Amino acid sequence: MARRSRAEEMVQTRLKILDAGKTLFMKKGYRAVTTREIALAAKITQPALYHHFQDKEVLYLEVVKNLTADIQSDMKNILDKKINCEAKLNLVVLNLIEKHPTNILLMVHDILNELKKENQKVLYDLWYRSYFLPIETIFADFVKNGDIESQLTSKEATEYFLSAITPLFMPVNLLSTKEIREKYRKGSI
Repeated sequence: MARRSRAEEMVQTRLKILDAGKTLFMKKGYRAVTTREIALAAKITQPALYHHFQDKEVLYLEVVKNLTADIQSDMKNILDKKINCEAKLNLVVLNLIEKHPTNILLMVHDILNELKKENQKVLYDLWYRSYFLPIETIFADFVKNGDIESQLTSKEATEYFLSAITPLFMPVNLLSTKEIREKYRKGSI
């Protein structure tokens, strides 16, 4: 097997750091995780981590950017499907159950309370484009197609919808992703 180049090693190390950071940040939250812990999980030294990321906040930003890029891609695929709005909302929920980090409330708390103001704005914009706008588009289509009559605007419906599904991502939920997905499909949650 050919030995990797220095550039390939750097890319691999960066990916290991991002993976370890994502796992720890989404499980424990920004404040509770140390760079030492991330380095240990990535099987590298702490100085090696700092070679790739200036500090913990920069690493957290990159983790969330990667996460939301995946979510944006999934949401776009759902919006592009030629299915009714209700089916799209079901796909959104199933997708988030399967692919979203389990502790969304902790993530939102971190964004609002732990990071510098300029980074809070960056992450809010990512959240808004990745989650809110696609779901709002579905609710706007509901209204446009005459599928629902409501006093709620598509924005209000989206806010309500997001608050209603939030318990699916709470850490106190002891069900596995597979169990949650099956319960959702059966309509028991």
